[in-house]
Amino acid sequence: VRNNNKRILTILPVIGWLSRTENLGSVLLLFQVLFYLLTCPFFPHKIRNDMYLALKRASDIVLSLLGIIALFPLGIIISAMIFIENRRPIFFIQERVGKAGKVFKIYKFRSMIKNAERHSGPVWAIKDDPRITPIGRILRKTRLDELPQLFNVLRGEMSMVGPRPERPEFVDMLKQKIPDYPKRLQLKPGLTGLAQVNHRYDTCIDDVRKKLACDFEYMKKQSLLLDLTIFAKTVNVILTGKGAH
Repeated sequence: VRNNNKRILTILPVIGWLSRTENLGSVLLLFQVLFYLLTCPFFPHKIRNDMYLALKRASDIVLSLLGIIALFPLGIIISAMIFIENRRPIFFIQERVGKAGKVFKIYKFRSMIKNAERHSGPVWAIKDDPRITPIGRILRKTRLDELPQLFNVLRGEMSMVGPRPERPEFVDMLKQKIPDYPKRLQLKPGLTGLAQVNHRYDTCIDDVRKKLACDFEYMKKQSLLLDLTIFAKTVNVILTGKGAH
């Protein structure tokens, strides 16, 4: 808790700086210049790729900070709804596998009953899963249960766009069933991604294979323009509930 408080105190000056309109405008102008450089064919591919990765990390920091600020009131409302419906815990913390196989803890608003896997062990969610609470069903349909992962993005464990991080138990199993599966671990996992906006939650191995094809497509074509396209599709998923259980 003490370490988390130190991190929060560290980013408070940054939040205050970004809240001033003239500073935010300067940041947006810088992104426009970098976007031009990234799409300029006169730069070698390696330089453009390095610039893309640097810009992506900078974007992750700015967007996660802005998201935390803008969505804080909504987070309070969601927390209150979860508490009224099912008391604590408000948040669900779970281990996931990130880039290069590094395990980290992911944060979500709890959408299932307490101790949902006490008797079953690690399992995928199913359609109309009885473990999902009424409020949780709304959160999962709109993907609002994922909002706390903005802190994972800010900490550098995730990116705004990339393959979804999977649980260690499932990663071990999927490595055996799908030989190419470990390739997706070359990228930092994302809050949203090409697979997430085109397919539903994983419920079986076939769902994983479909999403894996999207992950590989993203790896080959990743660019700032593709990231912006995925963001636009993500908004549509949130508004329509497409793909959620």
